Amino acid sequence: RNEDPERYPPVIWEAKCRHLGCVSADGTVNYHMNSVPIQQEILVLRRESQHCPHSFRLEKMLVAVGCTCVT
Repeated sequence: RNEDPERYPPVIWEAKCRHLGCVSADGTVNYHMNSVPIQQEILVLRRESQHCPHSFRLEKMLVAVGCTCVT
């Protein structure tokens, strides 16, 4: 959970990999492979100034949207 009251949306949920290794079809963790986050670039609105509450600028942000296995 990524929270920032000066950003819209103020709360962005992010994925976290549960294991360092990868879970096989039978449910065991294989440490010969690595579980890594999948990053997605999104656009958010960032509040420009405290004195002008309706002024925002676009900002790019990387968020983790899932996990995948790599060797």
